[in-house]
Amino acid sequence: MTLTIKQKVTETGPATVEVVIELPDESIFREVYHNGNLVFPAFVSLRKVLQHYKKTEIAVITTSEPLAREYNYEHQNPNARLLMELNKIIARNGLTVSVEYMQ
Repeated sequence: MTLTIKQKVTETGPATVEVVIELPDESIFREVYHNGNLVFPAFVSLRKVLQHYKKTEIAVITTSEPLAREYNYEHQNPNARLLMELNKIIARNGLTVSVEYMQ
């Protein structure tokens, strides 16, 4: 069974980003990030959520095009720190994760 996580990344002001993640149990993870860009909050919030799952197949639907593009890129950059940290959580917890961009 595949669990679905919906991530919405929204710029709410200058260098302020709100991330809202709808979890499979219908609970909501919400966090506001300051002094950054749209990419950092997308990766960090997803990492925070995924660390609580073990040996699960998860479909992530995100409004973060950069996250989806970088995660799905055939030749992932092994030096991309945010991607590397996300992949560590996925591997350590035995997850199978797909990421789809949706406006």
